[in-house]
Amino acid sequence: MRCFFKKTSKDFGKNFCRAVFLCLFVLTTIATTSLAAGNRQNQEEPILAVVGDNHEDLASLLKAIEQAKALGATHFLITGDAIKGDAKDISRMTTLSPSQATIRRKVFNHRLQLSTVLEQVAAHAGVEKSRIFFLKGNYEDWGYFHDAPLLVRRASDAIISQYVTPVYAINEDRPVHDDELGIIEIVSGATGIVYRLAASHKPLVQLPYDRRDLGASLVQPQLQQTNFRNWFRRKAELREPDTKTTMRYEAEGKVVFPSGVMAYLFGHTHIAGGFYHRIKAGDEVRILPALNSGSANPTKKPGDQHTSFMLVHLAGSRATWHDIDRDGLEIKSWKLGADEGRNIDNGSGAVSHRQACMRVMRDVGATLSLFTLLKNKFTNLMPKGRNPAPIAQ
Repeated sequence: MRCFFKKTSKDFGKNFCRAVFLCLFVLTTIATTSLAAGNRQNQEEPILAVVGDNHEDLASLLKAIEQAKALGATHFLITGDAIKGDAKDISRMTTLSPSQATIRRKVFNHRLQLSTVLEQVAAHAGVEKSRIFFLKGNYEDWGYFHDAPLLVRRASDAIISQYVTPVYAINEDRPVHDDELGIIEIVSGATGIVYRLAASHKPLVQLPYDRRDLGASLVQPQLQQTNFRNWFRRKAELREPDTKTTMRYEAEGKVVFPSGVMAYLFGHTHIAGGFYHRIKAGDEVRILPALNSGSANPTKKPGDQHTSFMLVHLAGSRATWHDIDRDGLEIKSWKLGADEGRNIDNGSGAVSHRQACMRVMRDVGATLSLFTLLKNKFTNLMPKGRNPAPIAQ
């Protein structure tokens, strides 16, 4: 019996030591693999994925993030209007003086919607929060209901900072509003180069528009640029700056682009594309690429548009647009730089010719007929699976 226990104890000791060594080997392997993966990620040239204006379509937003990751995205920018807000709440149009209980309920729902979206965005991006930037759109900045925009802004800022990195106003320690210019800085782990991009949700410069040539237009017709709801708001603090207003900011001296930015990113119009814009930075006059990723919601985009996101290849100075409905298929590529914008007009603002403006379109033609506009509007209201396949360019 004594020999049996002695042999059993000896075998147990051997097996225990083997188990300990095996556990240490597994843990060391995992740590080494994670460290190597982290080093590889830090040494990669940065690629910024830009997506937004999904307006409560969380599935499309997350699909775009997953597709961008598969294509090598290392950083992410959500350009705003990621939530529904209460845009479909009929009471906002009929309640002129809402009660405090109504306001509290709406702010609570706003917090819940935004935190749910950002929690999912952070989880699907799979990178540290310093690599995920968020621009407040008018839905996050105003809450759309406009009863208490200051309450909504404070709530949004707190939630955004909890999950991701807000885009900050220039020379100020606070997140930008939807009609302000912010700066994004991304450092290349491979070269140490710091890439700076200017960004805003609403366009702060005059966008190209030509009613005779849809392909040379990056903004909706003038009637759609005006926020008619402001006519019913007596308090100035409840009047949201509309597209027609914010596009005059640069000409009015309210926006100054800092030196050293390589591109200007904006959203809000739901139109994918870019153009070359002449800016004055100090004593220097530069041609700056202005880019819009489009909309990630198939029911919110104009009929000629893809459901899209954009990748900005910072080291290669190139932007590519991708179709979310076709598994991230690249639909357009545009080289960024002053040489590509050399055909820009001699004016001081935006231009309206194809050499300096490019709208990423499904349909090709001078303009869309009224019948086509109505047909596309109806199609976009249909369930996502019934949308027609995009036309390859």
